[in-house]
Amino acid sequence: SNILLGDKISIPLTISNNSGEDVTGTLKIKAPKHFKLLEEIPTEQNIATGNAKTILLEYEAVGTADGTFKIRFDGGEFKDEFEANIKTAKRGFPKEAMYSGAEMTQDFEVEINEPIKNSLEAQLTIYPDILGEVMTGLDRMLKQPRGCFEQVSSSNYPNILVLNYLLENNIINNDIEKTANEYLAEGYKKLIGYEVDGGGFDWYGRSPTHEGLTAYGLMQFQDMKAVYDVNDEMVERNVEWLLSRKDGEGAWNINPKHLHSWGESDVMYAYINWALAEAGYGGKIQTEINTSYEKGLSESDPYTIALLANTLYLTNDARYENAVGELTKLQQKNGSWKGTSHSAMYSKGKNLEVETTALAMLALMRSDQFKDELAQAAKYLIAAKTPYGFGSTQATVLGMKALTNYAKTMNNEARDGAISIFINDKKVLTKKYEVDSGQPIMLRGIEKYMKIGKQKVSIKFEDTETALPFDIAVNYATKNPPNHPAAKVKLETQLTDTSTSTGETVRLTATLTNTADNSLPNTVALVGIPAGLSVQAWQLKDLRDKEAFDYYEIWDGYLVLHYRDLEANETQTIPLDLKADIAGTYESPASCAYMYYTNEVKHWAAPSKITIE
Repeated sequence: SNILLGDKISIPLTISNNSGEDVTGTLKIKAPKHFKLLEEIPTEQNIATGNAKTILLEYEAVGTADGTFKIRFDGGEFKDEFEANIKTAKRGFPKEAMYSGAEMTQDFEVEINEPIKNSLEAQLTIYPDILGEVMTGLDRMLKQPRGCFEQVSSSNYPNILVLNYLLENNIINNDIEKTANEYLAEGYKKLIGYEVDGGGFDWYGRSPTHEGLTAYGLMQFQDMKAVYDVNDEMVERNVEWLLSRKDGEGAWNINPKHLHSWGESDVMYAYINWALAEAGYGGKIQTEINTSYEKGLSESDPYTIALLANTLYLTNDARYENAVGELTKLQQKNGSWKGTSHSAMYSKGKNLEVETTALAMLALMRSDQFKDELAQAAKYLIAAKTPYGFGSTQATVLGMKALTNYAKTMNNEARDGAISIFINDKKVLTKKYEVDSGQPIMLRGIEKYMKIGKQKVSIKFEDTETALPFDIAVNYATKNPPNHPAAKVKLETQLTDTSTSTGETVRLTATLTNTADNSLPNTVALVGIPAGLSVQAWQLKDLRDKEAFDYYEIWDGYLVLHYRDLEANETQTIPLDLKADIAGTYESPASCAYMYYTNEVKHWAAPSKITIE
């Protein structure tokens, strides 16, 4: 379970005696380190036969960490014990920033605005090899909700890339392999549960089936085959379904329900072609590839051309040279490629730039002519990291795919050295490092050198000729919502009561509004639930049946609501009757809403507070 820093919690501990005789014993409670005991608890306890005794364990969370409650009762031959994990997060609005690079010397402007006391944390991480980079990207991506087919896929995909990389490079890393295999088995089981009767996949495993998602799934299953036992019949069934969606004129029939999210467009057609070519079925879509080629090159969209170049290479088509030649002309000075409209998943902005750059890198790597262009692109990609990997799930997966492939083409020149940190040109810290283990090197606690407001933070590699990729993560909580100026989806939450009693219900109303004059795809609302309250499953099912949302999940102290589409100027009001379970004083994590593929553009709602008697 999750609580917030400053929450006071009153946990009812019940000891029942069904032994047939009176029992006297010792109660041992080991609370997490950051829990402050508010009321002493007698260690010796007597429980008469047939009786039960409830003791209130009263604590305040005075720090943020994950911790375990270990509770044991020892009454001679009558013993019992249990453990419960509790996460404690910061209060207020989370502010997360990441500064990345791979140069010998690099300057960043870091701004820290109105942090809540003791909430600032900053750490520097150095990556001696690509594996650490990819695994860290995966860990960061798991900090996002993962309730639908695409999100489960994308959380699953990096594990495939990691295992493949270990396999192809003859690297033995038992810990990473074990973790990746466990995630993979769980992910595969979830994924096949999203198949719709008759073939094809959907966001939530319900009709109508989704052409773009099915293509993405097939590509992933193809990559998975190298490291996992994938059911061939399942793959064939879905390939046949997707091929049945050809429109006979070189394009694809896309279900009109998906017009705005991964909808009907030349971009989507090019994406389906690429996914099928990656999955080994390029020979069955020659007409579709030809149509895509004629349109794609004339429109000069680097995203579509990158998809096309990869498709042409995979189908041994000589036009690959022409497509990749066009692509090199469109590279930006910073090493990236910028898509001109949107991706197949409707991502825009920074996520679209990362996806396009990764796809262009994959296309250029098929040839051995573009070392300089690739080096520039890799530098851009390494510096494009976010607190969630490389941005949205799609951006992260493609970024990882490009970097793991790129790592195979280069010699690992990592050498031991030292790294120094400067704040406003004053050296505050030097750390020597060794790269033989291949593990990321972390320097925690660098927030103690940082100042409130704007400052110049510089990184300098010393005693080495090779800079390594690195990032600085700066996280804190603030009292003011960091709303993004471009946010079109607005969220408000309101709790009707500020106090209640255990066993009662209290109404939390979440109001989600699309302020745009057009419909918005893949909207997500994270509604923070105060720790002592719980949502009621029957009510969530009822609300889903009434189409108040398309799908929901409970995740990390939030109720997460998913929408395929929010219509222009649509408002959804979600009334939640929360049950008061555990006495205490609680604050909810701050709620927010955003479009899944532009996850940096968020709108926040203030936290709710409640006392449960």
